[in-house]
Amino acid sequence: KGHMLLHPSAVRHGGNRLTAGERWVLVVFLSTRRPRRVEHSRRFKERARARGEMGDVNGELTELRHALRLCPSDHELWYDAGAALHDAGRLELARRYYERAVALNDLDAQPHNNLAAL
Repeated sequence: KGHMLLHPSAVRHGGNRLTAGERWVLVVFLSTRRPRRVEHSRRFKERARARGEMGDVNGELTELRHALRLCPSDHELWYDAGAALHDAGRLELARRYYERAVALNDLDAQPHNNLAAL
C-alpha cells in the first residue's frame, strides 16, 4: 500500500516528517525522446500565463504559439490559445483553436463549453 507521485524535475517536492514507523522511497527517472521540447513548452506556457495576467494578449499568444510549435499535440495549449483569442474578440480563430483542442482530447469539457459560448 502507498502512494505514487509523478512530477517534472523542476517542481520542489518533499515529504511530511515521520512521527512513527519508516518510509520507503522508490525513485524513478523517466527520460523522454524529446525532453527539452516538453520543458521548453512548459516554460513558454508559464510565460504566456504571466503575460495574460498583465493584460498583454499579443504577448500571451506569441508565447503560446512558441509552445505549440514544440508540442503541437498538447490539447491544453490549443485551448489556452483559443481562450486568449476569445478574450481578444478574435472569435473565428478562437473557434478553430477550440476545435483542434477537442480533436486532440474530446474528453476535456473546457473547449466544448467555450465552443458552445461562441
